[in-house]
Amino acid sequence: MKKSIIGLVLLMLLSACAPQRPLICVSVYPMEYLVKRLGGSFIDVCQLSDGDYMLTSQFNTSSLESLKEADLIMYFGQLEPYFDIYRDDIFVSEAKRMDILSITPAYPFKRFESVNVGGVKLWVENRYYESVLFDMVDMYQQDPYVWLDPINMLSIAKSLRDFLIENYPENEALINTNFTSLQNDLVLLDAQYQLLKNETSNIKIVSISPSFGHWQKAYNIQVFPVVMSRYGVIPNSAQLNIIKETILQNEVRYIAYEANLSDEHRELFNQLVEELELTVINLSNLTALSESDKENNKDYLSIMLENLRLLESIGK
Repeated sequence: MKKSIIGLVLLMLLSACAPQRPLICVSVYPMEYLVKRLGGSFIDVCQLSDGDYMLTSQFNTSSLESLKEADLIMYFGQLEPYFDIYRDDIFVSEAKRMDILSITPAYPFKRFESVNVGGVKLWVENRYYESVLFDMVDMYQQDPYVWLDPINMLSIAKSLRDFLIENYPENEALINTNFTSLQNDLVLLDAQYQLLKNETSNIKIVSISPSFGHWQKAYNIQVFPVVMSRYGVIPNSAQLNIIKETILQNEVRYIAYEANLSDEHRELFNQLVEELELTVINLSNLTALSESDKENNKDYLSIMLENLRLLESIGK
């Protein structure tokens, strides 16, 4: 009995002396992917968002205790619909903060169309839909879905690598090795997406969420988002008529089915498929992994490649 008590005391002392693993809090899956790729098993991750569809996600109140112990908070500010309400709760700790939109080239939340002037390709920036009816819609200022461009992911990864090395220098060799592997994967992924420009310049897709805007300048893909509100508010009938007219005028044939749509947004999706006779393609916005994704061991890289194959199929 005495030996058991001594053993228990020693175990408790060893547990108390064990170093606490770094904790990084994120709001979307792609940031979790970067943390795990760079830090491996020596870093824990906490999730700020409750819900896998960003336009309607809520603050994950169960993360409040984790936030107090966090070493770094990776956030977007504009992306998270709950951010302004829970700002004080999110920043309750002394954790360092990484504002993703300040460290990566996020485009304005606009439509980008290429024009040829004297043999030089230029990008013209306009509103997605030219009507005063959209003036009161609470849209993003910058397009926050930066992770759908692998080069943006690489930019974020560099900042994360620097943070990790500065704060955990004992793991520098591991972090650098992991970064090199990640960098190779992201550069190769971007190179494969770049081939879309060579195959076609006429890929056009409708999407319910405004997730795919970064593909415009990066890969010359035209996108027609339907829900323009950063809070997921459905367009009214007048706004929707303008959106549908624009889709028809541009002869768009495809609509992206995003598996994490809310019920209300899925109804709108079905309505547009029927009314405009659009062909459905399955594209992921990668905000979160579905249970099916997890069961099939899918990750950012494999899902982005699935997106690419679908884009290639409609570009031929």
